[in-house]
Amino acid sequence: MAEKIAVASERAAGNNHIGYFMGYRNDLLKKARLVGYDQGKVTEDTETDCSALVAVCVCYAGLPESAVFHDGNSFVTANMREYLKKTGYFEVLTANKYTRKEDYLKRGDILVSEGHHTVVNLTDGKYANAKTTSASTGKVEDAMNFNKDLAGKYTVTADALNMRLGAGKNKTVLKVLKKGAVVQNYGYYTSVSGTNWLLVKVGTDVGYCSLRYLARKCPLKARASSCRLFTNLPTSPPIITLEKRRREKRCISQKNIIKPLCL
Repeated sequence: MAEKIAVASERAAGNNHIGYFMGYRNDLLKKARLVGYDQGKVTEDTETDCSALVAVCVCYAGLPESAVFHDGNSFVTANMREYLKKTGYFEVLTANKYTRKEDYLKRGDILVSEGHHTVVNLTDGKYANAKTTSASTGKVEDAMNFNKDLAGKYTVTADALNMRLGAGKNKTVLKVLKKGAVVQNYGYYTSVSGTNWLLVKVGTDVGYCSLRYLARKCPLKARASSCRLFTNLPTSPPIITLEKRRREKRCISQKNIIKPLCL
């Protein structure tokens, strides 16, 4: 999901039809919805602001509009942390090592200065790929594969099914699901010894379940995976602008977006 958020941000930045104007912040959603939220395919002039643009990026990555829009209005920087955390697909990080330096940032991370500004990070920091095990950290492993045809809701067919922090019988059990429980998958999975382990969501919990013990309920046109959201940023980070402008309105993404946030 993080990579798709990054790609969506880049495609928005490269589209001169997208401008910056808070008075019509949700207009981009209407145009992007018609092209599968791919902002690079928007061919009519439209407007957005920083948080509404990020919301459309999240929709392109697979979350439903209902997760980030309410009555047609996008979340704002003051409440987007609550919106994204509620989905169960974002880890909120506030430590200074994440919010004051770029070293630990990953491509696709979302940074938020609450009440001020938000950006999508598009470059990996030098420590971005430092490895930790799910058993020691309690964090869900990233899925290795994606297939949109797998996306949908599934019913547990076993009397008791382990939901794990990673794919495979040797991974830590997060919780046990009862027969008949409904889980949601957004197309992400990892294969282990010929068995597909789906990355699923149950309530606010996210983990892996073996596809052998899941029965498909219905298709779902969405796709998601664990992402990271950074808050506790400087109170007034600079707005990132592109060289290209349309009617003096700004698009909020660029390839080295995190650098200006460093102190």
